[in-house]
Amino acid sequence: RIPLSSDAEATAAEGRSAIAALSAGNGARMGPPRVVVAVPADQVLRKTITLPAAVEENLHQAPAYDLDRHTPFKAGEVMFLMEAKPFEARLKAARAELAQQQARLSTARANLARVKPLVADDALAAKDLDDATGQEQAAAAAVEAAMAKVTDAQLNLGYVTITAPVAGISSFAKVQDGAYVNSQNSLLTYVAK
Repeated sequence: RIPLSSDAEATAAEGRSAIAALSAGNGARMGPPRVVVAVPADQVLRKTITLPAAVEENLHQAPAYDLDRHTPFKAGEVMFLMEAKPFEARLKAARAELAQQQARLSTARANLARVKPLVADDALAAKDLDDATGQEQAAAAAVEAAMAKVTDAQLNLGYVTITAPVAGISSFAKVQDGAYVNSQNSLLTYVAK
């Protein structure tokens, strides 16, 4: 018998040692030992939380995991990894769009700076100033939208590594290695605290 403790690593090490001792004493005559894990009632599921995959609608990703039934985890330990390349590509595209919009804003500001004195000297109509001002404001708004896309892409890239929010024991994985994950099947596992 191996008592379960709050130190998951120590319990796992004791279990491995016991299995190794059984295997060594068992020899080849009886085959591998049968191991049964029993959890005391006072240590069974005190709190269950859901770990969402936090991926976009219809976004197919293959989560890679190293998760077995009743695996102990520390808070912050990696539970699932999703393919990062599509998220990295979206972030790169968002940054490129931001650079493009910043260049347009720079051009619009330069144009507005040239138009203002010409309108003041009555060399251009007030409509030209209105047009230049509108273009500068639209370009500034486009930069803000592009910055939001970069932020969103960075946030989504941050979701490719899914960690345990609390220390505990995981249930079985709800998805298998190579399965596609989207918002309809984003429940990956439960962690019992």
